Amino acid sequence: MAFGRIKCSFPFVTLFNTNKIICPSKINLSKPISPLNLSKQIRKQRQGVLEFDRDLIKKTIIYTGSQGAILLSNKKETRSHEITETKIDKSAPCDDDWIWYRGKCYYFSTARDTWGNSEKFCHSHNSSLAIIESKEELDFLFRHKDLDHHWIGMRRTDDNTAWTWTDGTSYNESLFKIKRTSQENIEHVFLNSGNVGSEGGNFHFKWICNKR
Repeated sequence: MAFGRIKCSFPFVTLFNTNKIICPSKINLSKPISPLNLSKQIRKQRQGVLEFDRDLIKKTIIYTGSQGAILLSNKKETRSHEITETKIDKSAPCDDDWIWYRGKCYYFSTARDTWGNSEKFCHSHNSSLAIIESKEELDFLFRHKDLDHHWIGMRRTDDNTAWTWTDGTSYNESLFKIKRTSQENIEHVFLNSGNVGSEGGNFHFKWICNKR
């Protein structure tokens, strides 16, 4: 059956004086072709495309499914790691509201009191006002305290000739310098914003306890 010349511009075949028909690129239009054979070739091509699409979807599902399994596995491993870390933190030998750091437990008060009453509070918890043994420990206290003054476990000796820790250890000037407010009174040491100072023990400051 005769028909007009065919033009193919993917994805359509244009038959003059007819409607547009889908035309996959592999159909051979170099020779005259009947509408029936054209329809058969189009169906065959479309079937091939559908089969390709199904295979692609299947592979995509398998791939994304495996990736999802990997992600799920990673999440489980991460969660397991988090749980392990939490257990380690909870196993630290510190009371509630105390912080574990390098073999010691620390308490940062929110209340304020005199140096003497602060020391009594620490003793009631089997500890003392903080005794600092290293630069790293000092940096830790500065990081965790707030901007208020905090008493620590150092004071002037009764004869006001030297600094001493509450456990009897002597003051090491290489650890920190103390900014005194008086050269005459028996003063007690506190941490402020990045520095170490001293003041009369009757002032009401926050405090830090520590214990092994």
